[in-house]
Amino acid sequence: MTIDSAHSWFCDCDECPQGWKMVLSVVVLALFACFGCAAPVSEASEWKPIALDAEIAVSQAFLVAERAEIEAAAAELSLATGGSVRFRLGEVGEWRIERTEITECGPGVTHARGCARRDERRIDLDPWRIYPVGVEGFPLDEWGEFRGAALHELGHMLGLEHGDGRLMDPDRELSNCIDAAALAALCALRGCADFAPTCE
Repeated sequence: MTIDSAHSWFCDCDECPQGWKMVLSVVVLALFACFGCAAPVSEASEWKPIALDAEIAVSQAFLVAERAEIEAAAAELSLATGGSVRFRLGEVGEWRIERTEITECGPGVTHARGCARRDERRIDLDPWRIYPVGVEGFPLDEWGEFRGAALHELGHMLGLEHGDGRLMDPDRELSNCIDAAALAALCALRGCADFAPTCE
């Protein structure tokens, strides 16, 4: 929602004094921006949503094809939001993405393909559960499941929870794209310059 659309939606009448129209528009925008702000992981957690322009350290342990899928996932989020979400992937950052075997991811979860550890500002991806690393010539680009896992965990990093669209449904096959429901939840949390789901 822009200031102009907030202005016309909230105060499209001759009765509003000119100075108050802008004030009311800004208040409406603030309410839309804060509606549904991501809750911390627990009452004691200090986690807060990251800035929309974030640096992420990506472990050197990832294979070249795996890193390419992480980069593609980050680029897809940027594209879907009209550039409102931007990740700079490198060797240092506020968050980090690790290539590791996952043996726990929260209470009762003993195995997972990916895990966003918000309190630690870390995403773990377990390639041994995402696809068979040992298979020579494995068609990573065709299957795309690694990108789906990266998208799902980046969604958690941005504040999305299970149930926020097909992308965030833990009981489905990994989604290799950003559906409208997941993007709507993300835009409600953070605001988007564009709304361009990459799948239905």
